[in-house]
Amino acid sequence: MREIETFDLTLSERESCTTSAFASGMAAVHAVLVARKNTTVVLPTDCYHGVPYQLDKFSDQMGVEFTLIDPTDTEFITAALKSALDNNRNPLLWIER
Repeated sequence: MREIETFDLTLSERESCTTSAFASGMAAVHAVLVARKNTTVVLPTDCYHGVPYQLDKFSDQMGVEFTLIDPTDTEFITAALKSALDNNRNPLLWIER
């Protein structure tokens, strides 16, 4: 099994949630943009600069919002995910390696 598949399976089992791992950042951005409408992406401030650019450029027409967060502030991450749920949005936590 390839490393990316192993990572995806391990994370999914550990967190008891649906996960998706991608070999390229732009493939991940595309998947987010065509994902369910009403999605809020919680995005670390230190991610690849093209990610927030692409999300900002296409988010309105695709029904996707995003929130930039400090990836070291776990309380704020939790609050951002909870806020998405409280507003009947699908939370998506963006993690880059």
